[in-house]
Amino acid sequence: MRQNVITVLIVLLSVPLLIGCQESRSGQIRRARLIADENLELKKELKQKDEQIADLKKQIEQIEAKIAEERKKFGDMTLKTLPFLAESEKKNQALTAENKKLKEELEKLKAQ
Repeated sequence: MRQNVITVLIVLLSVPLLIGCQESRSGQIRRARLIADENLELKKELKQKDEQIADLKKQIEQIEAKIAEERKKFGDMTLKTLPFLAESEKKNQALTAENKKLKEELEKLKAQ
């Protein structure tokens, strides 16, 4: 009889312990599922960000190519205009010298 009472007490005391373990396990499973869902969402976001970065890199490359092209055009235009500028400066010097001569002649004529 004493053994039966002890057995019943052991069973009654062990049941709440077993139930508590099962509940904490289901809580752990629930937490693990939430973490797994969050990880999947973060992986999706990371993939989207990687795609955005790749798109932005392509845009940067295109812009840099345009800049290089414009610099080349500007350089070519500068090289083309340099001879015209040199010629204009020579003409300007010639006209300035002629203007000076004419002023001197005018002064001489006024003095007469």
